[in-house]
Amino acid sequence: MINYWKSLSGNTKFSILGFFIVAGLGLLSMGLLGLLLYYPVAFLLSSYPAFNDWHGDWVWPVLIGVGMFWSVGFIIAGITVHFFKRVNESIIIQLLLYTFILWLWDAILWLIVLSNQNWE
Repeated sequence: MINYWKSLSGNTKFSILGFFIVAGLGLLSMGLLGLLLYYPVAFLLSSYPAFNDWHGDWVWPVLIGVGMFWSVGFIIAGITVHFFKRVNESIIIQLLLYTFILWLWDAILWLIVLSNQNWE
């Protein structure tokens, strides 16, 4: 198992560790990670009520859940960049792509969550 881990690329190792660490932080932060993930994409979600207007039993579990499910974005980004390396070997472009995928996954998660809420 150690030899297999050593044979993995740096991108793959980072993505696997990022997945587990962020999933743990999403739970242990008790929603703080989810809240922090809301603000970079808040301008895209302006058609929904602002965070200060959220109330009800759904808010806290959603904040925890988004923080935990965002960790899947590390796996998605890692796989995408792995295949993108064949097209472009620029490290800067790979890092920008990785970051963009994490941001896009954050936006998708919040869009799914907020579009399924019963706003009263």
